[in-house]
Amino acid sequence: MTVRRLTFVLTVAGAVTACFLARTQADPSSSAPTAAANRSSAANMKDLLLARCVAQAYRSSPDALRDASATASILVNWTEYDADASADASDALISKYLARDYSHPLIEYKDRRFDLLKCFDMYHSTETAALVKRYASKRR
Repeated sequence: MTVRRLTFVLTVAGAVTACFLARTQADPSSSAPTAAANRSSAANMKDLLLARCVAQAYRSSPDALRDASATASILVNWTEYDADASADASDALISKYLARDYSHPLIEYKDRRFDLLKCFDMYHSTETAALVKRYASKRR
C-alpha cells in the first residue's frame, strides 16, 4: 500500500470515527451504537449500497475491504429489503459506476481512478433512488 493510499484510508477512517462519535454522542439514550438502527430501511439500503461499492472499489486494500464489508454486513441487520430480488440489480449498479472513466487531465491526478467519487455519485444517483424505492420496505 502506498503512503498516499494509506494516508487516504486513515483519513477516511478518522472521518468515519468522528461521524460515529458525533452520532452516538448526539443521542446518548440510544441503545444502538449507531443511528443506523433507527433510520428507515430506504436510508439503510442506500448506505448498504455505498458500503458495498466502497468494499468492491478497495478490495485490494485489506483494511478498507474488511471495514467496508463489515459495514455492509451489519447494515443488513437494520434493513428490510428484498435481498434476493435486488442482488443482481445492486451488483449491476455498483459495477456500472465503478466502471466509469473519471480520468482527469491534470498531471497530479493522472492514473487516479477516483473510485470513492464513483461510489458517491452512485449513492446520489437517480438509479440508486429507483432501486431503493423498488426493493426497500416502506414499513420502517
